Amino acid sequence: LQRLIDLIVKYKEYTSTIILTIISFVLISRSTNDETRFFRTVSVGVIAFVQNAFDWIPNPYALQSENRALRRLNLGISLEMMQLRDAGNKIERIQELLALKQFSPMKLKAAHVVGSTTIGQRRYATLDVGGLDSIIIGMPVITDQGLVGRIIGTSGGFSVVELLLNDELRFAGKTIKFANQGILVCKRGQLYLRNVPSVNTQLKGDTVITSLFSTIFPPNIVIGTIEEISEEKGTLFHELKIKPSVNFSNLEEVFVILQTADPERIKLENETIGADLEQEN
Repeated sequence: LQRLIDLIVKYKEYTSTIILTIISFVLISRSTNDETRFFRTVSVGVIAFVQNAFDWIPNPYALQSENRALRRLNLGISLEMMQLRDAGNKIERIQELLALKQFSPMKLKAAHVVGSTTIGQRRYATLDVGGLDSIIIGMPVITDQGLVGRIIGTSGGFSVVELLLNDELRFAGKTIKFANQGILVCKRGQLYLRNVPSVNTQLKGDTVITSLFSTIFPPNIVIGTIEEISEEKGTLFHELKIKPSVNFSNLEEVFVILQTADPERIKLENETIGADLEQEN
């Protein structure tokens, strides 16, 4: 109440004008004089005319409320459109993966990527399958586009994949058209096929696949395509810059190949090569 009194005192001129105007209208409305009635009729008509004349002017408060409602509606529609678009993309991806699983001669286990980790130049992904799904260390991971990496750790329900774009990963690969053998390496997130004899013919755009010489991955899995061809300085070899066939930035669904390298072969090669190295030293 005190605030109301202070407000009235502060704007006493406006308050007085409003009060007097109200009293005047009350007196006019209660009067039965013909001139007063005529004046009242004319006043009402003028007020109605002015009101109709300014009806086209929008109410700013109504416009604000309407704009807020429209923005909320537009946001809801946008979210629904994004969800529908994402659902459509996922359906297409699932169809492609199902086709891969149906026609692949290898035994595959479907998995979803639920985590991603980068440590320096090493990149990893976490899958929602693990030991309870028969996943073991060393199993390759692929998509319908090509090679993703290999399993390096498992728990009951999860597993960790060492991605192809990893500076510590080394394995044998080859080109399809001319069957040129080399070693796949990764430098700062970029793939290269190295130690390819420079006397052999190279071709930009040629597909690079895993080699039969690899003890890590099965042969004939697509890795990528040749982007650039350059000479390794001071050697008789070419270095081929490879564009991965897999888009690692939006990796979501993958397959784990339920097989590992032949342990007998690995043991024999390690024992034989290790013995030769000891004799040389």
